[in-house]
Amino acid sequence: MKSDDFQVELAILKIRQDFLEKQIMILLNRKSKQFMLLHGLSSQKVLADAVSTLVSGYYYRRPSKQHGHVDNDSSVFEFIMPLYQHQMYIKFFMTPTGTEFRSLHPAERFPDFTFHQIRGGH
Repeated sequence: MKSDDFQVELAILKIRQDFLEKQIMILLNRKSKQFMLLHGLSSQKVLADAVSTLVSGYYYRRPSKQHGHVDNDSSVFEFIMPLYQHQMYIKFFMTPTGTEFRSLHPAERFPDFTFHQIRGGH
């Protein structure tokens, strides 16, 4: 298993654990809130659906440092997965202080692996 694969599996386990313990902070962006409003979905519902659907096969981008985040030790895990009859872009921040649910909206781009090539990934 590659290092990134291992990090993604650990992140998914941590997200699930934090969800079960109600320890995920929901800090959704405007685009996510607009999607939820349009479809009559609550933040708790989209979080539950995202966590229950989350598997490493939907992993989109490798963990990366988030620019401008208060905590320099945070990593971002991005997924594109089928949900609500769309390919949804879903983003979680993993920080030393906990997990943050940041985005859930229809994907604007689809994985073609060029991001990994540009960043020097696998």
